[in-house]
Amino acid sequence: MIWLTCPRALTPPRRLSGLALCLAGFLSAAGPAGAEAPERLAKRECSKCHAFPPPGSMHREDWEKGAFPYLEDLLGIAQIENYDAQTQAAVRARWDTIKAFYLRQSDEKPSTPSATEPPVSAAFGHRSTFEKLNVTAIHHDAANGLVYVGDELSQAVLVYDRAFRNVRTFAADKVPCDFQLAEDRLYVCSHGSLDPLDSEAGEVGYITDSGLGEYRPLLRGLNRPTRYVPFRHSGTDYAVLCEYGISKGKISLYREGESVLVLPMSGAIDCRVLDTDADGQPEVYVLVAQEHECLLRFTMRPGGGIAQSVLIKKQPGWGFTAMEMLDADGDGAVDVLLSNGDTTEFRSNPRAYHGIRIYDLGADDLTEKQFIPAHGVMDFTVLDAEADGDLDIASVSYFADFRHKPYQAAMLHIRTGARFASQPLPGHEQGRWCRIASGDIDGDGDPDLLLGALNYQTYSRAYERDASFLRSVQIPRAVIARWEQLGNHLRVLQNRAKRSR
Repeated sequence: MIWLTCPRALTPPRRLSGLALCLAGFLSAAGPAGAEAPERLAKRECSKCHAFPPPGSMHREDWEKGAFPYLEDLLGIAQIENYDAQTQAAVRARWDTIKAFYLRQSDEKPSTPSATEPPVSAAFGHRSTFEKLNVTAIHHDAANGLVYVGDELSQAVLVYDRAFRNVRTFAADKVPCDFQLAEDRLYVCSHGSLDPLDSEAGEVGYITDSGLGEYRPLLRGLNRPTRYVPFRHSGTDYAVLCEYGISKGKISLYREGESVLVLPMSGAIDCRVLDTDADGQPEVYVLVAQEHECLLRFTMRPGGGIAQSVLIKKQPGWGFTAMEMLDADGDGAVDVLLSNGDTTEFRSNPRAYHGIRIYDLGADDLTEKQFIPAHGVMDFTVLDAEADGDLDIASVSYFADFRHKPYQAAMLHIRTGARFASQPLPGHEQGRWCRIASGDIDGDGDPDLLLGALNYQTYSRAYERDASFLRSVQIPRAVIARWEQLGNHLRVLQNRAKRSR
């Protein structure tokens, strides 16, 4: 088995304790902090673990009361008191210099007026709601007219027919978080729990007969697996496994069931296997979040070699959440669609760079050609909502600005020429939506939508000592009360395109 090192554009995940990280970062260069320009010091030290985050990527109060307390807890700054006075002074001086640089160079948060809510999309109407489901994954089986739902509450895979009768239940005893259909197997990635902790309770299994048979475990002892994609190359069976983890995740390549390559890095969240250049050699694309925030490409070479490259690299506050690869604009070339909106590590004000982007896939990198703003976007699906031949996008935002732009919780983005027009989906206010999928649910020939709610409460953590700066964007109590009253559920939206023609 081969253990790969990270590409040069990335930093290998640390295996050190918080205090060792702190010392490695702030004592690695000789000389007092004052001997080095603050910007240069910040760029050098911050780039040791991730891409350099520009001060303008967040407001000043987000740095001061959100990011810095979180980082001090992560790095173990408080533990420096166990060291001698000279070491303490050196570490604190360097840290204070970096903090001062960010606070001086970042901007105050401007006032945020509530936006006028756009008209609710008429392309979809509410069909039905299925209660008491903590939805963690959704898959539509178009061939058999079935919908598979991962449920955190029952720790099971629930199967519904076109009339939305529960026709099968697969007890997973874990939390199903992803479905992937490959040939005659429906693969299921499951976690031990949704708690953001490194764990070996994860599992990959599959349901035989394309999801109509029985569940069989395949891989156990996994660290929060997020995607398992099997494929064939040169007559050999391969598979890619993404383990998100927290600090000890990894990307693994299997050949004939045996692990042959491992890239140790946390945050692997999604994966696609395509031959985009039609050379007969498959390429594996892996989206990575956490501190890495990048899209990796592994190209299979004749003879078994693998070339790896970094197509895009963002700063750690970017928050990648989902991906898709297809011809989005009808020009015959594969596009890359990426969403970013995760703010799990620490709460902050809305970030202007959150949303969905469409990229041209180049030989060595990605070129952004379209951006759809959507704060806190967690998931999206591509569909032809209006049956006009153009591909549209529907999205859900788990970390939406529920005070000023609550309608962004569930949106339909209709392509109009070279742009997208965004409208709220009906029922956007009915849940804290975490998952979305599309498919011809009712069998009438046009795509419907499935929205899954998962109001998984994140309580204040020890490092969130002062959250008063978030009062202006705090989720209104009435919104939380409505979520609690309705409970987590699955909402089905029926396409009305044919009715409007």
